[in-house]
Amino acid sequence: MTRMRMLCLGLALMVVVLAASPLSAQLVEFREEVAKYTALYGVHEAEALRRLQLQAAVGELDAKLMAEHGGAFAGLWIEHEPDFRVVVRFKAPHGRHVLDGLKLDRKLRPHLELRSDARYSREELKAAQQAAIYMARELGAEIDANLDVEGNRVELYSTDAAGLRGRLADRSLRLPAAVEVQAVEALAQPVELAKVYAGLRFLKKPLGNLNCTTGFAAFDNATRLRGILTAGHCLDRLYYIGTHFPMQREDVRGSQDIQWHRYDVYALKPWMQAANAIRPVSGTRHRNNQANGTFVCKHGSSTGFTCGTISGRDFAPGYLIEAEATFMLAEPGDDPLAQGGDSGGPVFAGEIAFGIVSGRVFDEMIYMAINFVDELDVTVMTGPLDPPPVTCTDECDDAFANCINRYCNLTPNTFMCTEGCELDWEDCMCDCGEC
Repeated sequence: MTRMRMLCLGLALMVVVLAASPLSAQLVEFREEVAKYTALYGVHEAEALRRLQLQAAVGELDAKLMAEHGGAFAGLWIEHEPDFRVVVRFKAPHGRHVLDGLKLDRKLRPHLELRSDARYSREELKAAQQAAIYMARELGAEIDANLDVEGNRVELYSTDAAGLRGRLADRSLRLPAAVEVQAVEALAQPVELAKVYAGLRFLKKPLGNLNCTTGFAAFDNATRLRGILTAGHCLDRLYYIGTHFPMQREDVRGSQDIQWHRYDVYALKPWMQAANAIRPVSGTRHRNNQANGTFVCKHGSSTGFTCGTISGRDFAPGYLIEAEATFMLAEPGDDPLAQGGDSGGPVFAGEIAFGIVSGRVFDEMIYMAINFVDELDVTVMTGPLDPPPVTCTDECDDAFANCINRYCNLTPNTFMCTEGCELDWEDCMCDCGEC
């Protein structure tokens, strides 16, 4: 048996061993997130994975309570330390009969903590927020607005809080009782900046000057033509590896900060960059199902792969035109979530697309929830990775160059080479039949 045949057998046995481990199989989807989570919260891999997998059920519960009990439901959020729990809050005296009447995930129920002490419901807070935004815009004031679920209040941020209060008084305008005007040093800012997929660098010139990050691949609903998403505030003329991406549509109003660019030169893939690996995009999650406290990650051209927790779902960034209070906030773990050049990058959990990076406020990342790409009449592409490479022996010599071109040049990061993609069968592996 040749050395390569023995290597092939060894790899096959390793695959069998991994397949026999349920935890190993489940870790594939959340591999990088589990590493970040264990480092942040000091729990074992199995516990980190269990918590991350529960987040989808929390999002579903949040959406259901808001849809069916919005008049009493004040919001919920996930807490990761000192213990993992989901705080569900209602206006007094509601709550207990609501939860008792729901069919809940049996794995989730032990972690629920009910509080019936809220002064306002989320519906009341949303109404107060919209009224406050309207008043500020009528005055021509530059503000950001956020709905703080844990604080049960609306926050209006201004670099001239005293001046804003004075102008409101001069016009005899009174903000709703749930609204607090807070002074800040700076308002939210946008983070500006082959096969193509989410998390790569967009340049504003053919050979340099970082501008933004590629978002998820998406296709036109009518023509089925493929393209790539990025943030709407990015430059309209963007390049990747010297190739121009013609901008087709954009929207930077209301709930949108999104562009869609056609891409015809290289293969476009439903993938995203996560740390040093590429993973498939297998689905999307609506804003209504993204609960506060959910552990999410992103990949940006400047800060790379970093993770944090959703801290808000109702932020209105002042840098966009007539922004609606639908943008998401996420607070960082140990590393920054968004800096210059990260705009447009993918936000995700596991293989599920959550949104597109838009900007930052304080140290928090702002992102647009993925369901708002619908306004461009495009759909996020989903699908598996290309088949992984398998072993090759020295009997492949005649077809080896073609194999290298196929796997190394066209599918980066899915083909293992110890010395780069040099033409040496001992360093690169492929299958004779496939080549």
